[in-house]
Amino acid sequence: MDPPATGTDLVVTATVTDPAGNTASGSDNATLDYGVGSGAPASPTAPLPKMPTTTATSMMPSSVVRWTSP
Repeated sequence: MDPPATGTDLVVTATVTDPAGNTASGSDNATLDYGVGSGAPASPTAPLPKMPTTTATSMMPSSVVRWTSP
């Protein structure tokens, strides 16, 4: 089954019956809007700021450790 196209009016209707036989019903509708194009919208993206480069050196008794952050 293909997904409905953007602009399609979707209608949902429900009826509920309790053990005594009383019924209640209701419905609601909405227009499907995928935005530009067709199909589900693309995943959101969040630009991340470029972090400054940091370099550190640690002197230990028998070794030197050096690391650099991106």
